Amino acid sequence: MRPDPIPVDALTRPTTTDRKSPTVLPSVSEPPIYRSTSRAFTLGSIISLLIFACSPQTDEPAHTTSTSDKARPLSGVRFVAVPSGTRSAKKFITATRERMEQEGRQTVVYVGAPWCAPCVLFADAVKAGKLNQRFPKLNLVKFDYDRHRAILEPAGYLSNYVPLFALPKPDGSSSERRFMGASRGQGGLRSIVTRLKRLLSEGRE
Repeated sequence: MRPDPIPVDALTRPTTTDRKSPTVLPSVSEPPIYRSTSRAFTLGSIISLLIFACSPQTDEPAHTTSTSDKARPLSGVRFVAVPSGTRSAKKFITATRERMEQEGRQTVVYVGAPWCAPCVLFADAVKAGKLNQRFPKLNLVKFDYDRHRAILEPAGYLSNYVPLFALPKPDGSSSERRFMGASRGQGGLRSIVTRLKRLLSEGRE
């Protein structure tokens, strides 16, 4: 049996508030001075020179690693956030889709809401990497049902139920290849995964 979709107006909208939030080098005691017949050497001075000579290189490996990580292609499911002030959903979707096609990734438009329980469950699964093996090359252009309503409607992405998953047309508007709604709990998440795989298969045809 197909799960009954959840109407947008039937869901309550809870109010939530999410808030996110020096090492000292040990002192080196001055060792005794060792004297030869011609000059005196301080072992502490030699150690100090070695420390000062190596210290500038300590940050370099981390910087190099960070740069290579940024250049490394992304794998798995990734949300694409819509920048604040975006006036056209179609233009943003088109630009994103063209960029992702060059990387061999598929693009699906996703519309959710923080008060939608299936949406939250799905988003948490994506962020935790639980769907990466099922969708190794998927980008979800993420819209908020309430916040982006004004730009979603002209592009054809408003629906009576959330979440909404839709394949975009070449001009960025919504195609008829889409599905919406899900039941609460793990059963709803499994239903989303199954229908999303089917949707992506249709997009490859």
